[in-house]
Amino acid sequence: MKTMKIKKIILGLLLLLGLALLIFTMIKWRQETRAGQIIHSYMVAKGIDIKPGTEEYQIFMRDILWGAYPELFSISNFINNEEEVVYVHNYAYRYSGYEEVYGKDLFSIFLDNLNNNNLKEAPALPTPTP
Repeated sequence: MKTMKIKKIILGLLLLLGLALLIFTMIKWRQETRAGQIIHSYMVAKGIDIKPGTEEYQIFMRDILWGAYPELFSISNFINNEEEVVYVHNYAYRYSGYEEVYGKDLFSIFLDNLNNNNLKEAPALPTPTP
């Protein structure tokens, strides 16, 4: 009888873990989808015709991170709140090519400084050389 209770407890914990993982994945997917929509809307509005997955798209994503497009760097006609600013920055970092070269840690430091309005101390994101 004890082994049956232990099995039920383990099964319950595994189900809870699976549910938590599913919820986390859905939230991340929603954030990335929203960021992609924002960036696509901006590109359409500004007449920018760059295809995802190209080197030009990576450069465009890097330019977003560097603040070259202020409307994608803060709340604007395209971005409704601070959460969406972070979604767009995460998306831009992911598709800029920086993540493959520098990993996720460098961008986390950058975002922490950005969120603390401490841009003077934010680390520079170097452009990788081919």
